[in-house]
Amino acid sequence: MTSIARAIASDWLETASATSASSASSAATASSATSGELPELSSKDGALAVTLTAAESQVPYAGSTRWAMTYNGRVSGPTLRVHPGDRLTVTLVNDLGKPTSLHTHGLHVSPEQDNPFVSVEPGQSYTYTIDIPANQQAGTYWYHPHVHESTAEQVASGLSGAMPWSRMAARPGRLMPGFSLMVVRMALMPSLNV
Repeated sequence: MTSIARAIASDWLETASATSASSASSAATASSATSGELPELSSKDGALAVTLTAAESQVPYAGSTRWAMTYNGRVSGPTLRVHPGDRLTVTLVNDLGKPTSLHTHGLHVSPEQDNPFVSVEPGQSYTYTIDIPANQQAGTYWYHPHVHESTAEQVASGLSGAMPWSRMAARPGRLMPGFSLMVVRMALMPSLNV
């Protein structure tokens, strides 16, 4: 494993085990703090409204910094905790030099609400309103860009975030174990079957 891969794995493992003191809010903007904590935003009274700003940033990396595409100044956007029956509103602000978009991977929602063909041009914003079905299965979901011919580049450069939930009470600051394992395997060991 290269030193870059070791540093990324170390960062992901620290992030996955970190505890966040983020408060639950129905209208929240994720922190751009650079600590090892992964910001977590939770729905309240059936709704979560979030602003995600996609931008190029210098981020902490192995005792130095490196270039990355970020949501709100972080590699890996905030964890969004929503529940079946909730309404998720995400305003995506594009401060990148190229088009981007947002896709909620795995949610059983209308393609009119989670439209992978929406393209948010540089300097523009777009608000997604997603009604999560009351019968949505518990699981480890995630969000990421879905721009034609740029998805892999943008995800590999840092644009993604977790959307885990279960029918059990959420444990603030903790990712579901499967997510941290999934991300490390995808990012560092793509030849493994997950």
